[in-house]
Amino acid sequence: MPTREVSLQDILQNLDPVMAPETYVYVGVSNQSLLKVLGFDPVAFFKEPEGITLILKKEDADNNFLNYQTEYCRIILNAPFAMRCVGLTAIVSSALAKAGISIIPILSAYKRSILVEKEDAHTALEILNAMQKKVQGLGAH
Repeated sequence: MPTREVSLQDILQNLDPVMAPETYVYVGVSNQSLLKVLGFDPVAFFKEPEGITLILKKEDADNNFLNYQTEYCRIILNAPFAMRCVGLTAIVSSALAKAGISIIPILSAYKRSILVEKEDAHTALEILNAMQKKVQGLGAH
């Protein structure tokens, strides 16, 4: 896991958002064994007393007859990772909210990703790229 200190400006200048080619869905399943849930090959999961929430490729959900309502695209933020850097999710969320786009943030030990509704994905990517270019321009002065 990367540990060097990185500023919020460094992260924004190097955001380099990339859209994953797969479509993802957000599903809830009853409390099943963790081994069974991992057999669905989730991108992420969260276990609560009420059940387990999975983020899966749409194809995997369909193949396992799991119900979902919305299709999402995953945008991977390829910026340097800094667990303790405050504000990145707020800045990304705020920029996309101005365009009426909501996000589901995903934080892992290596990268940050966001899920956005499939119909908003290209607009979201354009907004994030424009934001990165704007911050890069500010850093050049």
